[in-house]
Amino acid sequence: MSYVLRTVGPAAYWFPIMLHTDDLAATFPRLHERPEEEQSAPKRGRPREINWDQFYVDLIVHADLDGLPSSQAECEQWAANWFMERLNKSPAVSTIREKIAPIYNHRRRTGKKAGK
Repeated sequence: MSYVLRTVGPAAYWFPIMLHTDDLAATFPRLHERPEEEQSAPKRGRPREINWDQFYVDLIVHADLDGLPSSQAECEQWAANWFMERLNKSPAVSTIREKIAPIYNHRRRTGKKAGK
């Protein structure tokens, strides 16, 4: 049951209203449809070749179970092997380095305080 507010002069009253779902759907048939501009548009541009999210998930699981490689260079090698096993190709070392560097340069690993 829903209520509707009706004002009469300075006073306001709440009145209960009851609707059957079938009546509501018949009156507003497009109520649950998404407007055209909100519908998912096909992705444009070149499709992503590398699923970095899956890479990070596997890296986190590896770090949790086996420990994070002790050096960034070792982690870069682990990443290159990971890609070769799954895609039969690997991104450039510079790309891997760019994706991994924030982990090894994180302030908790380097001992630096935030903002310094």
